[in-house]
Amino acid sequence: METEKWKTIKLAFSEIYELPASERSDRLAQLPADIRSEVENLLDADRQAEDFIAEPFLIVNGLAADQDEDKWIGKEIDDYHVLERLGAGGMGAVYLAERRNSDLKQKVALKLIKRGMDSDAILKRFAVERRILSSLDHPNIARLVDGGISSEGLPYFVMEFVDGKPLNKYLIENQLTLEERLGVFRQVCSAVEHAHKNLVVHRDLKPSNILVTGDGTPKLLDFGIAKLLSDDDEAATNTATRGRVFTPEYASPEQILGQTVTTAADIYSLGVLLFELLTRHRPYDVKGKSYEEIVRSICETAPPKPSDTGQNNYLTEEREQEVPQIQRSRLRGDLDNIVLKALRKEPSERYGSVRELDDDIGRFLHGMPVLARPQTVKYRFGKYVKRHKAGVFAAGLVLISLIAGASIATWQAVVAQRERAKAEKRFNDVRKLTNAFLFEFQNAVKDLPGSTPARKMVIDRALPFLDSLAQEAADDDSLQNELAESYCNLGEIQGHPSSPNVGDVSGGIESFRKAKQFADDLVRRHPENRNYRFSLAKYTAMLGDMYGVASYDTPRAVENYQSGLALFEQLLIEDPADLNVMKALAALYERVGNIKAKTGELDAAIKHYRESLAISEQLLALEPASVERQRDIYISYYEIGRALHADGKYREALEHYLKGRTAVVDRLAAETNSADLQRNLAIVDDLSANAYLQLGEIALATALSNKALAVRQKLFAADPTNIQVYGDLTVSLDTAGDLRVKAGDVPGALKLLGRSLEMREAALKRDPTMTLAKRYVAISRNKIANAYRVKNDLTAALAQLEHAVTLNRELSRDDPTNMELLRELAASLQSRGETVALIAARERDPQKWLEARDLLDESLKIFTEMRDNGRSYGPDNEKVTALNALLREHKQEFGR
Repeated sequence: METEKWKTIKLAFSEIYELPASERSDRLAQLPADIRSEVENLLDADRQAEDFIAEPFLIVNGLAADQDEDKWIGKEIDDYHVLERLGAGGMGAVYLAERRNSDLKQKVALKLIKRGMDSDAILKRFAVERRILSSLDHPNIARLVDGGISSEGLPYFVMEFVDGKPLNKYLIENQLTLEERLGVFRQVCSAVEHAHKNLVVHRDLKPSNILVTGDGTPKLLDFGIAKLLSDDDEAATNTATRGRVFTPEYASPEQILGQTVTTAADIYSLGVLLFELLTRHRPYDVKGKSYEEIVRSICETAPPKPSDTGQNNYLTEEREQEVPQIQRSRLRGDLDNIVLKALRKEPSERYGSVRELDDDIGRFLHGMPVLARPQTVKYRFGKYVKRHKAGVFAAGLVLISLIAGASIATWQAVVAQRERAKAEKRFNDVRKLTNAFLFEFQNAVKDLPGSTPARKMVIDRALPFLDSLAQEAADDDSLQNELAESYCNLGEIQGHPSSPNVGDVSGGIESFRKAKQFADDLVRRHPENRNYRFSLAKYTAMLGDMYGVASYDTPRAVENYQSGLALFEQLLIEDPADLNVMKALAALYERVGNIKAKTGELDAAIKHYRESLAISEQLLALEPASVERQRDIYISYYEIGRALHADGKYREALEHYLKGRTAVVDRLAAETNSADLQRNLAIVDDLSANAYLQLGEIALATALSNKALAVRQKLFAADPTNIQVYGDLTVSLDTAGDLRVKAGDVPGALKLLGRSLEMREAALKRDPTMTLAKRYVAISRNKIANAYRVKNDLTAALAQLEHAVTLNRELSRDDPTNMELLRELAASLQSRGETVALIAARERDPQKWLEARDLLDESLKIFTEMRDNGRSYGPDNEKVTALNALLREHKQEFGR
């Protein structure tokens, strides 16, 4: 079999062999036919083999680990009592053991060659590893303690037992800063440098081979495939590793190609480790790739800069964990160049030694010029100034004093020093606030139930800082840019409808206005800066959200959406592959769809929702594991369903709700504690319940309504001050109340609807500018009135409807282009007119007949104009017909 093809087969087999049986078929289906056939043959051979040869063959060739029950556990090997197996490799197993026959009980790691693995070549390799370990004495390398031959004639050696976590897991659990990460990495460099000084190349540097103890000390392990540069018998060094599946994510190009390996291979692997420590990503994705694809990626494709990671790079296994993100600006420049120099394809172009790599990191930490960058005069001078700000500034003042006189110079020095200290303090304040408080803290708590008080604390602490800094930000591009982003984050917490918020709508609008104003200034001064233009488009669109959803000012929402859309579309024309712009456009098309739905343009709304869905599907194909992209898909299905629902197409709406629900349920299986996913499941269940209610399928509607209500009550109990969750619960109470009315349980309905009204009026009392709360108070009163009419309590129904009509008139007057509000006004006028007509018929009161006629006339006029202007919703056409019939029926009573 061809060498390259066999390598590919081994890689594929080793990966699939480790998978659960239930997952193997899917992975096999992704392989080319010829590779799949060979891998399936190996898997069949493994399953069918019943003699002692089969598994040792796989183990010897590095294709499987020995999974047999271990007979050594609980036994003695010379002076060592074996406690448990820590791990196993191709030729040996490692055990946790305890030293006996000693005054001091000592836990150690005992490595023992396996029975069946004791061929001459394996024994040579084992001896080489023991010889390597015996030559190494360093505080960051697990030291050799002892060695010998077991009673069964199997060689073993004993190493220091390291009670620690793999390097990447230690980073996650201890939330290391940039300086702390580099400090740990430099200790690893020291260990590797010591090995190189002893003519040892490790050849398998990766996080799992570096354990970090509780006090932060890294220990380098596993020299199983290390190479002694002084060893004349290269065959003995490599025999046990030829068939071994190495770790391609960390392997150098020369290792991938099977070329001569020197200390430069370890320098490359250290570069991959440093890349991962800084970014949480690796430079290349090799998982599941063929050998040829791996060769192309690692040997031909240039790695990205660490500061450019986040879109097209490959997360480590810990990608689901929350790890502090290092600011890209801190990686840009020196650290980019250090990492890329270590990752050069040609060994001769990398650092000449690990010491050089370590020294360059030390230079970075001390503000010195790094050797990985061209040593231009400008670069070296800039570094000198940063290190000696006070000295350089003082030298300038000395020059001034020589020219202007000692007294003037002294006075200027004092003033300048004060201003500089003030500016630096302010700048440090905003960076600390923005990064540690607004970004890290808010992101950490945003999806946690019960976190609204924490968000309120963010607002209380952040707003005075930001407003103070804003007074001093004139012409300071960096400070203005950070202030704009901070105000945007603050606006989200205050009242953005798509985020957990505290319900401060007016405060949120003001924060987004400030963010937009700073972005406007930056774009005016730097019209060519793509980042500033992107930020301006984002803040403009989010201000549109505040007007369109939170405060019901449709004209201003449309104005901001159109401006944001134009900016994003221009950015996409300039760079059609910009994923950030594509994501922003997908979100904005959805929001424009929402506005079109509000103005009664349902076909246009659905068109924009489908445009959003199309972009989201493209993005999901590029980022299939992205949680955000999956969320965009099911939100698009919800919105299309809502528009169809509003148009009376309930069956079609349910089809889209189901597609969205399926996506949410799939994600919930992996993220059972996600408050956002639970909330979205409740949303779609409530929407579906309403659709089934309209179709008269009460049993299905009730089941879904009960599920939604239970979830929303749970989320509300966990976080009762979160306005988003608060509003959700009132919607579920409404749906459940409507269903009780339909079932004839009016007292039960009134209890649920009354609680909904009470909550909405409390929210409106807290913030009278919250137009959304005012609208929902009107909705509650209409629903309660309907329940009273079913109960035949017309007086109570009329009292509720009078309040509802008053609120609906105010809302539609403030936002006359919003067809949703006009439709609700017409519906409340119709309901009030019908109720007055019933009272008039019962009391034979001519004045009430006239009042009923006027109310129904006004309602009919609104519905008819909406229909004639093409802005009506499907069910409204039926209302027009019903109203016409009602007017004809009571023509004589109305005095016509």
